[in-house]
Amino acid sequence: MQKNRAFFSQAFCGGRGIEIGALHHPMPLPAGSLIRYVDRLPAQELRKQYPELAGQELAPVDIIDSGETLATLPDGQEDFVIAAQFIEHCRNPVRALANMLRVVKDQGFILLTVPDKRYTFDKHRPITTHEHLLDECLNGTEHTLRAHFHDFLKPADGIGDEALERSIDQMMARDYSIHYHVWDSEAFIKFLFFAKERFLLPFETWVTFRNGEELIVVLRKTLP
Repeated sequence: MQKNRAFFSQAFCGGRGIEIGALHHPMPLPAGSLIRYVDRLPAQELRKQYPELAGQELAPVDIIDSGETLATLPDGQEDFVIAAQFIEHCRNPVRALANMLRVVKDQGFILLTVPDKRYTFDKHRPITTHEHLLDECLNGTEHTLRAHFHDFLKPADGIGDEALERSIDQMMARDYSIHYHVWDSEAFIKFLFFAKERFLLPFETWVTFRNGEELIVVLRKTLP
């Protein structure tokens, strides 16, 4: 899987760029590329959020920011943006995609990888619909937030209703990052077309590649 990731990063991630949410699996890069790592928390706080990564080396956090908004980054300054298995963690993936396009230069590249739900713990969850995403774009994500946690945790075997609600309360209090939205490979490609057409996002799809349990997608920002 890493070999294929490396192939596409070598082809499309030259120059200066950012990677969002790299944690312990930063993308391999071509020689000479300049990379800054973006995450919502400093490294020591990420350690607390993800105790399962104890003993793993984490990518340094150069920019503390929401990967959905990238509010501290100026427009059109990056040659590339990498978001590997990140967009499913976004409460509003359309907004996240729009901001990746905002910070990249014209004709710059966005390299995404997305888990195919059929091969993960999300396999029993329904695919996120375009109607659901449109509702969150128009009305915000707070009214759907608890339902996402319920959907994420409900397939766990043997969990009762009271224990489920306690777990949801605990995870929401920690602002724990879950898979808010899920797709299989075909559904994610349809999501990209939906986002492009409904919100007039400026990109062309250059690559879609099934990489084991994930889909690799490369987008190129189009000229105005």
